[in-house]
Amino acid sequence: MDRVNSALLNMLSSSINCSPSTYVKLEPQEWQQLYEEAIAHQINLLIFEEANKYGRLVNPVLFEKWKGLVIYQILENYRKFSIIGELFKSFEKANIPVMVLKGLFIKYLYHKPELRTMGDVDILIRRDSLDEVIGIIKSFGYGKTAKDDPKHFSFYHEQYITIELHVSLVTESRRKLAKSLNNDIWESPIYYKADDITFLVPNDINHLLYCCIHMTNHFGKGGFGLRQLSDFNLLAKKLGKDTDWDKIIERAYSYGIGKFMKAMLYVCHDLFSLEIPDHIKKEFEDDMSHIEILIRSILDAGVFGNKNLKVANDRVLATYIHHNRNNNIRSFKYLFPPRNQLGINYSYAKRHAILLPLAWLHRLLRNSFRTDSKLKHRIPDTKSINEYVRLFKWLDIKW
Repeated sequence: MDRVNSALLNMLSSSINCSPSTYVKLEPQEWQQLYEEAIAHQINLLIFEEANKYGRLVNPVLFEKWKGLVIYQILENYRKFSIIGELFKSFEKANIPVMVLKGLFIKYLYHKPELRTMGDVDILIRRDSLDEVIGIIKSFGYGKTAKDDPKHFSFYHEQYITIELHVSLVTESRRKLAKSLNNDIWESPIYYKADDITFLVPNDINHLLYCCIHMTNHFGKGGFGLRQLSDFNLLAKKLGKDTDWDKIIERAYSYGIGKFMKAMLYVCHDLFSLEIPDHIKKEFEDDMSHIEILIRSILDAGVFGNKNLKVANDRVLATYIHHNRNNNIRSFKYLFPPRNQLGINYSYAKRHAILLPLAWLHRLLRNSFRTDSKLKHRIPDTKSINEYVRLFKWLDIKW
């Protein structure tokens, strides 16, 4: 791990644990690189205070810019979220149970919640209240996007935060082992109140399991970054070392993510000093080569795997290879995926099987002429792909 990433992890650990960081010495250009990494992982607000202590005199122009961005983003977040309290009061008035997922709750686990950035608000409802909830959301001036995911609907507003309305947590045709989480998540939810907003959240164990499912979904696309890892760490820390981790991990295995969850716990122990059971430490201490590859994959991903398009493209291909062992079959399925593996841009083929050949042609043409990536980014890197396939196999993520 290079000096920049070591410093980044040092300051993130300090920020989320409210503990002193070790002294960071970087050159001006390295501070610029660290800033860009922090932006890619969307932790630039979280680490600014620590970074400013060591870097403001080394690269004053950068840190003046960074400070301005922090102030702007905090004010912008207050503006974007100003509608959420009234929205939840409307759900409550209509007697509709609405469960908050991920960021809107997890941000309150951070010492300074306003520094945990969010791109949207994720809420979960029961399917029988879908029409009523959509009506309430639209009454606040939101418009529904034309593209639908099997699990959720997205609503956009010119002024306020995007809302992702979930009717399920996993697509049952894709995550057969984890599909019971769609019902399990409603077991023993808790009410939480913050900033004059009251909402339901999953109990801590269910929330942690869902975060793992969510990370593995992104692991199969382009990866996940430090913000997601930090969220997982704080949820695990909230549960504490003395919780019945054997029971939690047993449930994780039933969802196909047992080895993955244990690896995440060890990574958080290694990077953020998370207290974990001794038997998990022992399991991974003799296999640090895979842990190091896993940490590198997280550093290379950024939020939702979007840091490096070349890396993301290679990882998508690695996912196809992992799921299809036969070379000929996996090559065919990469070019001509089944309907349940097509993205939201091809939802018409999911609704009408007869349109599947059209969707394949649409997909091939779209990837050939896309302008968001250069040709070199679409040429597979065999070494990178093989390493990711091996990591997939080692983590034993089952679908």
